[in-house]
Amino acid sequence: MWIGTQLGLNKFNTKTHKSQHFVSNNNTSNHIKGDVYKTISSNFVFSIYEDKQGYLWIGTNSGINKYDKITGTFQYFTKKHGLPNETIYELVHDNSNKLWFSTNRGIGYLNTETGEIKSFDKGDGLQGLEYNNGASYKSKSGEIFFGGSEGLNSFYSDSLIENDNIPQVVIESYEKISLSGIKENQLHGVKVIELNADDKSIKLKFAALEFTNTSKNQYKYMLEGFDETWSNGGVNHYVSYSNLSQGEYVFRLKGSNNDLVWSKEVSVIIIVSPPWYLSYWAFGSYVVFIVTSISVIVRMRTNKLKVANQTLRQKQIAAMEIAKQKEELDTLVKNITDSITYAERIQKAMLPSEFLFKKLLPESFILYRPKDIVSGDFYWIAEKNNKVFIAAVDCTGHGVPGAFMSIIGFDLLRNITRDQGVEDPAEILNRMNDGVTETFSKNVGETEVRDGMDISIIVIDKNLNELEYAGALNPLYIIRDGKVIEIKGNRYSIGSKEASNKFDNHKLSLRKDDMLYIFSDGYADQFGGPLGKKYKFRRFRHTLLTIHNMPAVKQKLFLNENIDNWMGDLEQVDDILLIGVKV
Repeated sequence: MWIGTQLGLNKFNTKTHKSQHFVSNNNTSNHIKGDVYKTISSNFVFSIYEDKQGYLWIGTNSGINKYDKITGTFQYFTKKHGLPNETIYELVHDNSNKLWFSTNRGIGYLNTETGEIKSFDKGDGLQGLEYNNGASYKSKSGEIFFGGSEGLNSFYSDSLIENDNIPQVVIESYEKISLSGIKENQLHGVKVIELNADDKSIKLKFAALEFTNTSKNQYKYMLEGFDETWSNGGVNHYVSYSNLSQGEYVFRLKGSNNDLVWSKEVSVIIIVSPPWYLSYWAFGSYVVFIVTSISVIVRMRTNKLKVANQTLRQKQIAAMEIAKQKEELDTLVKNITDSITYAERIQKAMLPSEFLFKKLLPESFILYRPKDIVSGDFYWIAEKNNKVFIAAVDCTGHGVPGAFMSIIGFDLLRNITRDQGVEDPAEILNRMNDGVTETFSKNVGETEVRDGMDISIIVIDKNLNELEYAGALNPLYIIRDGKVIEIKGNRYSIGSKEASNKFDNHKLSLRKDDMLYIFSDGYADQFGGPLGKKYKFRRFRHTLLTIHNMPAVKQKLFLNENIDNWMGDLEQVDDILLIGVKV
């Protein structure tokens, strides 16, 4: 029995009751050769299918894995092989050799015999691009169903008509880029391209003359003498090569139609002439120049040695002074780092513990990821008169400035609720605004301080099973009956000029299994993904809707790994704070 979880793949022997656990490993020793690895590509397993040959096909959030039980190896299929997206929700095998899959960028199939991948999007008649986990079915008649965020698609795979027209592929033109500029040349009837040494790069443009769906025409190419194997260019109809060494090359090209029917190969010869400085007369000049230079350098060196001996003493004194200054600077940096690290311990001690959260709200989680050592985001929880107060606060900036603001905000929240006895969320924000304004009013007439806080605060009345909410810019999300309810806060921050207006209070009744989320903007504003763009709130809401039925601890694990995958090699841009509570 094979079991896929969010913590890896498991094999359970029903006879011996023994299990084997498979998890991902990013070490270089994990790689065997090509696309074959020793471990699974990701611990998040969404779907599993075992074919008639005994191979196991696994859908993860890092592509499709093919597990060979005999060799114990995994073969990876990712975006570079043609997947539209690497989050594979569902796997459905049709009556032939096609393994159909659904993703966040449409659906497609993988030919289990050839490894060929084809994808479909809105241009092919899909209702949308984002599909859901657990939303697939194959009927007895062979009809396949996939469900997504915008509806349902169904089809018979053997009824899809494929384009068998073999396209004609042509190399249309090329651009030479040199110090004098860019020059484009047509290639009609031309079999040889000549490049001078001044030509820094060449850009070849080509096209497949098949017009059924030109956006899905694909290309393969190889520059013989430069490339060792054919490269998959996808739908890009151009390729650039730069800094080619002198010599003769052959550019070979193939193109396909929208159903990956490939054309015959076409080619063009590229000859790169050597630069003038590699000619025979240039080498003779080099010999004369080198001999003359050595003679001059020896004479100059003799004279400079006398001056060097005189200045050596001064340089030694200067080096000692630099070393002393470096030591002082290192000590200063260490003291500052130690101070910030100590501030981190103070800030952590100030924050409520997860034990307190679990005690007051057993089915809850906190995702807290500061950008720097100390953070401008903080969370707060308290209980009074059988009411639970929860706040997610995003202070101006991050790092040390944000940390100072968080101390002010934490102290104001505690004073207003505990000492002043205020229980109404809107009134808490009004008094926090007065407190921040009063704190920085001393700077009036000197330097204007534009510091403030974006905040969501909720009060859960356990006796009445009611919720009260107020917000400064940051909203409240409630997921109920499979829908996201967004309650927006006022459109101004704590401490801003607009906050002289009063904040609004929202009250509503709670239902069993309601899932509540309050957060800062750090998660949605994180850059990443294939295009290096922001995650954005639309994708953020869809993610929460996808996972809201999971236990709180698993939601936290998923969100944490999901943002890591989204960031990739990019840097975290802001503090991240997200609190989830199930009623």
